[in-house]
Amino acid sequence: MTIQFKLKSRYNGKRFYPGEQANIPEEVAKRLVNCGAAFFIEEKEVVDLNDGKEGEPVAPPIDSELVDSEENSKDIHKLLYNKFNKDILKEAAMEVGILVPAIDQKKDDLIALIIAEGKAEEVLALPVDFNE
Repeated sequence: MTIQFKLKSRYNGKRFYPGEQANIPEEVAKRLVNCGAAFFIEEKEVVDLNDGKEGEPVAPPIDSELVDSEENSKDIHKLLYNKFNKDILKEAAMEVGILVPAIDQKKDDLIALIIAEGKAEEVLALPVDFNE
């Protein structure tokens, strides 16, 4: 069992310091966890990215498949900036479910918030006069 030590401990003649991890027998691990000297580390399952095909390298994603490229973010920022004024942009953000702080914000900060929340496409789909 894999554990991580919280306290300085010794097992089988070896010293372990806080933050160190060790794979030790289950009985000893449980005893160390129960007395508060360590905690269990979750053993994670290894995921095969090759879908079972051995020997074939995994192809890197194509640039168009990347979720948030910097250029795309700049384009969206420019579109939002040109389409809405600050007050309407704030209302549009609230319309698509973004919690906008009550303090007065700059237009660029509102746009950054919309992009960070992943709601830019929804805001752009709104008509300019949606609140009238």
